[in-house]
Amino acid sequence: RLGGTCVNRGCVPKKLMVSAADFKHQQRAATAYGWVNPAGSFDWEMLKAAIAQHLVSLRQSQEETLQNTGIKLIREAAQFVDPHTVALGDRQVSAEYIVLAVGSTPTVLDIPGANLSLTSKDIFNLDQIPNRLAVIGGGYIGIEFSHVLAELGTEITLIDTDSLVLSGFDQDLRESAQKGLDHIGVKFIAETTCTAIEKSDKGLKVRLSGGSEQTLIVDE
Repeated sequence: RLGGTCVNRGCVPKKLMVSAADFKHQQRAATAYGWVNPAGSFDWEMLKAAIAQHLVSLRQSQEETLQNTGIKLIREAAQFVDPHTVALGDRQVSAEYIVLAVGSTPTVLDIPGANLSLTSKDIFNLDQIPNRLAVIGGGYIGIEFSHVLAELGTEITLIDTDSLVLSGFDQDLRESAQKGLDHIGVKFIAETTCTAIEKSDKGLKVRLSGGSEQTLIVDE
């Protein structure tokens, strides 16, 4: 698929989810402008289908742009033959310069039960929105999904090793983001890390250590 992480499993689908979540805020504000009972039900499958269709359109547009620019698109796994030649199936292509743009993979915690956790791209493919979600890490991806899913009705617990979210960002931004999460009901557990994830009859058991020694029961 063209577009890499941003188009297919990053910025673009995430921003569409943010827009969907923002309607919840608009519903709350609508009552101040005379609307009676503006809140409606939310259909996760319908949003997923709309996002998927939007991404298909984007990829088609990118492919047309490549074709119009005269760029040849070859859908094959490439293997180096020498510093200026790659093998593509039963053919070879040579060039003076070869650029590698192979992307990256998410870092998964090295803890027991890590295979039970989701990465950010898995969020887009959930069959249904979980009732309870633990988010491990208060970086910008963690707080974006915390905000989106909290507004869509999920009970969020956000766990971070620092005292505030967005470690490394300006202090005023960190405090503002923290207040925003508090305002929409996200529970924040500071100076704490996850040590294990286990299956249980009631859901996933998340064991914590550090500032908070406790166990959470969540759906994802």
